[in-house]
Amino acid sequence: MTTDYTLPSSIEGFVAQWDAIVREWMTGWPPWDPELHLWAESHRDFTTRINKDALPEPFIGDLRRRPAAVLLSLNPGKPYMGSERWAGKYDLPEPDLQSRNGRFAREIREDFGGSYAAWASRWQDWKSLTGGRANTFITSRLNFVRNWLNDGSIELDDLALFELYPWHSARWGGGLWMPEAVGQLILSNVFIPLAILTSLETGAANRASCYFAFGKAWSISLGSIDAFTLARGWGRGYEERWAGASPSRSVELWVQPTVGAQVLVMYHSGGAGPPKKEEVPAIRQVVEPYLWS
Repeated sequence: MTTDYTLPSSIEGFVAQWDAIVREWMTGWPPWDPELHLWAESHRDFTTRINKDALPEPFIGDLRRRPAAVLLSLNPGKPYMGSERWAGKYDLPEPDLQSRNGRFAREIREDFGGSYAAWASRWQDWKSLTGGRANTFITSRLNFVRNWLNDGSIELDDLALFELYPWHSARWGGGLWMPEAVGQLILSNVFIPLAILTSLETGAANRASCYFAFGKAWSISLGSIDAFTLARGWGRGYEERWAGASPSRSVELWVQPTVGAQVLVMYHSGGAGPPKKEEVPAIRQVVEPYLWS
């Protein structure tokens, strides 16, 4: 595999920081540098639920080009460390993917010259990694983007995903404590790099003009960051609705004008997944007039 990963100069510093963090982590250091320690500690379950031995994963996607769409995730979720067994009828060990000696660390070290960003430029084939088990978090979001853009040819490698909190935990739990300094770290490590990425020249048409996030926790999190404001809301809890709206679905548009961030948050009672295919065209129709180009 090639280790050549030539980036736009405006995003080089961000990538260099995370490449260095991952290289240090592979030698036994914590999965953050001193400047990011406050962000890491901001999780209310930092001492009990955050897995400090798992690979930090701040983003996935090719940062050399503008993505077809941007997805936001709360954190990378449960890590596969080879220390647990599959639940259910298959009494087999889970794969070791994200420990310091796991598959991903070996690939970063041996195939990508120690560059997390080069390794993360391609999405993983989770079915092959987990014995045929699909990663429904990923497949549901890919299907949503295809429906939103009305383009069935979109593939995972056309997308970028950034984490609100790049360290693993089995559950999101209590979420983040969000003093102003943590909000600034999130802007610097999530929304400013995204602003650069989505402003890169592109020859592709029909690019999404906002970032997509799913789940009520995103509404709570963005509402805790001083720089973000709720610009508009639709559906449950709001006066304005759309044709055929699910009674439990809410859609919110959060904006941060300084860095040009628009986050479309969607959630419903009982789950944090994307809307069904039949809902997407009507949601897009009601939302698009309020999006910046």
